Amino acid sequence: QRGAWSPRRAGDVQDLGRQSPPELIQNLHRLRGERLRLVAELQALHRNAAQKGEETRRDMSQELERERAKTEDLQRRLGAARDWVAGLRERHWFLVNAEADRDGNAAAPSVGGGARRPPQEGLPRLQEALGLLAKVSEELLEVRGVG
Repeated sequence: QRGAWSPRRAGDVQDLGRQSPPELIQNLHRLRGERLRLVAELQALHRNAAQKGEETRRDMSQELERERAKTEDLQRRLGAARDWVAGLRERHWFLVNAEADRDGNAAAPSVGGGARRPPQEGLPRLQEALGLLAKVSEELLEVRGVG
């Protein structure tokens, strides 16, 4: 690289006493030019580093905003899912109570649980419950966007 330090150039400083005035002036101009070039190079490096730092900060800020948006979306979806599950629970207990009223089953559970008498019909009622569970599962898949 032009103007790079070398032992020979360092020796130039020691040889100053042996140089004529025109040679000293020529060396002074050369050193001033080299200094200006190095200062400009250093300033360019500082500008480049500052620009890269700003780009990195901007990129990180954008990434943080994207992650915040994802988090907000996930929180919204989680709230919707919780509401949906709560609705399913209410619907389930409503259907259980309605069926109990229809069958005259006084020991049917109320919302929030309670004592339950074994169903009198056995297997057919279990099949009906499994059918209802399958229907609810299909609705869940539709809500989640899978179906």
